Amino acid sequence: MQIHHCFSIFCDGTTDVAIKLQVTMILQFLRNEAIHEVFLGFEVLQDTSGEGIAKKILASLFCYGLVVEKMQGQGYDNCARM
Repeated sequence: MQIHHCFSIFCDGTTDVAIKLQVTMILQFLRNEAIHEVFLGFEVLQDTSGEGIAKKILASLFCYGLVVEKMQGQGYDNCARM
């Protein structure tokens, strides 16, 4: 995914029917003077500590080729450990 300018992420934690904690990740960015949102997916969390959640988010950003230094905003819901 090519993001040439800044982006932000929004994460929301939830438990699925198998009682596994998942984090939902949404990417928001500006392209051609319009704001876009992309659903990146659900990620199952093995480590629900703040450090574990942060590592999962950073690994996901890396997988999508997103440079952390370009991240301008972060939002979290139901992630008390963040």
